[in-house]
Amino acid sequence: MASASWFLANKYLRHYYSFHAAEQTVEWMYAFDIHCNGTLLAFLISLVLQYPFLPLLLPKGYLPAIVCNTINGVAVFYYFKLTMQGYNQLPFIEQAQYLFAPVPVLWLLLVVLSCLGINSTRYLVYSFVGLLA
Repeated sequence: MASASWFLANKYLRHYYSFHAAEQTVEWMYAFDIHCNGTLLAFLISLVLQYPFLPLLLPKGYLPAIVCNTINGVAVFYYFKLTMQGYNQLPFIEQAQYLFAPVPVLWLLLVVLSCLGINSTRYLVYSFVGLLA
């Protein structure tokens, strides 16, 4: 994700100044720092917050699916929000809100998963532990 946002910022979001200005680009380490800042909060929301409530969130059903998918949607929202805010701090980046574009698509996916009763946390736990049937 850090490399993808770094590429998008340098390729499409940079403002080009006149001939006499120095060319400014986003460094990859800055993009990685933004990615780590967003990932930390997303990790805290989607994994640490859910851990004490796993016995309530793992059963099959619509209510646990809705709650888990909402929590994971909030985590994804904050990841992209922090990424967008990090790029907004750079004066030569214009239209950083385009980095927020995947959020409505991901929320729509989570709504569809919730309507189908698919619990994203069950699949997350299964991928980490491999114990759920």
